[in-house]
Amino acid sequence: MLKNNKLYNLIMISIFSALAIVVSLIEIPWGTSWLKLDLSDLIILISFLFLGFYQSIIICGFRFLIRFLLIALPTVGPVLGIFAEIVGLVATLILLLFLFISKKIVYKKDKLILKLVIWTIFTSLLFAFSMVILNFFFLTPMYVSMYGGFNLDVWNYKLFIE
Repeated sequence: MLKNNKLYNLIMISIFSALAIVVSLIEIPWGTSWLKLDLSDLIILISFLFLGFYQSIIICGFRFLIRFLLIALPTVGPVLGIFAEIVGLVATLILLLFLFISKKIVYKKDKLILKLVIWTIFTSLLFAFSMVILNFFFLTPMYVSMYGGFNLDVWNYKLFIE
């Protein structure tokens, strides 16, 4: 197969980008009206397996740009739309980075399926922990301050008990 050909990579990036954009149009509500399950990350993870890390970053960039222009900008406006899309982009890039590191560690020694499963679980836990920290200290205070509902300080973050 032509896996080292530049044309092959360009065509595969185009196909996976189109798939990720089309799948991102399917929004599944998850609890609240503003929280939606994004299945386009699965397409990006599949592209990571087939194409590699750098091509998956390009696909993330295309998905970010098209979703911002077609979905976020007309519906929620430029400020909130770019914020929401950047949060999604950062989350996907963090997951890709952790998968890239774990793939390098696992495949460097040997290709045991048990190690791959363990590293996938470890990567998922590391991703979840990093997103909790990112949401708790940065994203939630920024989101709330954009709406002006509460005056939150990032370092004196309090729950809404008061």
